[in-house]
Amino acid sequence: VGAYIVSSVVVLLVGLSGAFDRIINRLPAAIAAGMLAGILFRFGTGLFVSVREQPWLVLAMFGTYLLFKRALPRYAVLAVL
Repeated sequence: VGAYIVSSVVVLLVGLSGAFDRIINRLPAAIAAGMLAGILFRFGTGLFVSVREQPWLVLAMFGTYLLFKRALPRYAVLAVL
């Protein structure tokens, strides 16, 4: 429990001090893009597992996304949730 509290305080201090912005600005864009791609790849491949297990749910979510993307693009992702 103490480790969680200490790490929370450190994250809070880094965020409030502005050090996070300086650290992120020093990170090369290619590395940041690669990290994001690694996270999104897992979500993308998980979609195919979901299609196999619950095809109607995935199709309903996809249809909702397409409908709202056309009508109210700002709320498309929220509508899918």
